[in-house]
Amino acid sequence: MREARSLLARLRHPDLVHAAGGTVPHGVLLYGPPGTGKTLVADFLASQLGGQVPMYQFSADELSGSAVRAIFGHLSEHAAAVGGRVVLYLDEIDGFGPRSR
Repeated sequence: MREARSLLARLRHPDLVHAAGGTVPHGVLLYGPPGTGKTLVADFLASQLGGQVPMYQFSADELSGSAVRAIFGHLSEHAAAVGGRVVLYLDEIDGFGPRSR
C-alpha cells in the first residue's frame, strides 16, 4: 500500500517531484496470477488521479501490429494534449506474441 501511495503522490504532483530532484515513473508493471486484483489496482490508481491522467485499457488479444501502431499514435497525440501523461493498462499481456511450445 505504501508503494501505491507513493506512486499516486508522484503522479498527482509531478512538478513538486521534479523540483525536489525526483523522477516520475514512466511505467509500472503489475504482475501475478489471475484473480489477484491487478485490474482493480489499475482502476483504483486511475480513479484516484481524479481525471488528471486519462486511462486506456486494452486486452492483449486486441493488439495486432497495425492496432499497436494506431493505439500508440493516438495515445501520443492525446498525451501531448494532457501534459504528456496517460495510464495505459494492457490486460493479459501473456497472450501477446507467439506461444512457446
